[in-house]
Amino acid sequence: SNELKNDREIVLAALNHHGKALEYASYELKNSLEFLLIAAKKNLYSMNFVSRELNNHRDAFLIVVKQDGTLLERASEDFKNDHEIVLAAVRKHGLSLKYASNELKNDREIVLQAVKQHGPSLRFASNELKNDSEIVLAAIKKKNIIRHASNELKNDREFVLAAVKKHAHSLRYASNDRKNDREIVLTAVNKQGLSLRYASRELQNDREIVLASVNQDAHSLRYASTELNNDREVVLAAVKKSGLSLKDASIYSNELKNDREIVLAALNHHGKALEYASYELKNSLEFLLIAAKKNLYSMNFVSRELNNHRDAFLIVVKQDGTLLERASEDFKNDHEIV
Repeated sequence: SNELKNDREIVLAALNHHGKALEYASYELKNSLEFLLIAAKKNLYSMNFVSRELNNHRDAFLIVVKQDGTLLERASEDFKNDHEIVLAAVRKHGLSLKYASNELKNDREIVLQAVKQHGPSLRFASNELKNDSEIVLAAIKKKNIIRHASNELKNDREFVLAAVKKHAHSLRYASNDRKNDREIVLTAVNKQGLSLRYASRELQNDREIVLASVNQDAHSLRYASTELNNDREVVLAAVKKSGLSLKDASIYSNELKNDREIVLAALNHHGKALEYASYELKNSLEFLLIAAKKNLYSMNFVSRELNNHRDAFLIVVKQDGTLLERASEDFKNDHEIV
């Protein structure tokens, strides 16, 4: 019997517990604005069980879209062009701007609210508003989305400088002129060294910029010019920051990987840096012992002869007895080592 499913008190009690209960109410109550609003506050899924007419009831839709902005996707074209409804939607869910009418994607108030809620919403704004510096800067405060800005803004010095101060990797989307702007690039690498990757070739060969970059992140050394990647001062600064950046040094030459001071500085930071040293230093007992004190894993990068060097093995096995497993039969039979 549908009699009880049409009982207002019973259906109201059910809805107060779970909005989806609207699915099981009578047709009359299911299509009551009063009951829809009660149900929607509990569960927006209840919108699936009402008539098309009620789904298109403006006051009802405005209330539910304030709870879940994504519902704008299923709205009528009229609602997608309704300023109040779209504004309510993007305040809750910025990406709902995608479903607004073209007219409202060009509405400054709506787009500003959308990007303040979720920066990447900018990609759905009109081209005109993608060229509005206030809107784009508001979007950047949320996330690095300069890529959605107009080409004009990507070439605007003040705008790009503000963008890299917030997100250094915004440099990636700047115009070539701005990637060659010394102040902008220096600002970017001081914030995030790896943004050196996006600088012009000319500035990747700028000693001050590259030094600032490796001091912020040693691994940005890989993006320095060939000349500075093989520069002793620059490489020494990098390995002092992170020994493992020795991997990125002298990409086109092994000269600095055979430099005792540089390799020693790298090992003092991280024993695993021995992996990237020259063959000569990698197979030096002196350097192995320094490396092993930092990281026993460095034993993997030396020659078999050095691995079988008794004095060396005795020192490292004192640090980690499990290394006996990989020892030669002679060492396993050596009283002092065992």
